[in-house]
Amino acid sequence: AGAAPAAYTLPLLGETLWLWWLIGTMAGALAYEAPEQPGLGVILTACVGVATGLFVASLWPAGLALYVFGIGQMCLRGEHRARYHLLAEVA
Repeated sequence: AGAAPAAYTLPLLGETLWLWWLIGTMAGALAYEAPEQPGLGVILTACVGVATGLFVASLWPAGLALYVFGIGQMCLRGEHRARYHLLAEVA
């Protein structure tokens, strides 16, 4: 950020925070995808986090559209997966 003009500091901070939020959301959405194999879950989450970060950092308008149109389905799937595994653990 040292090469950015001072007037761009606040938008750059906003973009960085949004990128952090998006990658965290993607990683959190994948938390219950492979609970039987935690090592595989870590690898999956890391790969998706890096890929999302690279994609959104280079094409941030597409990343914003991806977030807006995809977050609803991701949250719904994550909720169903979490409920399934929590109920399977009780039974």
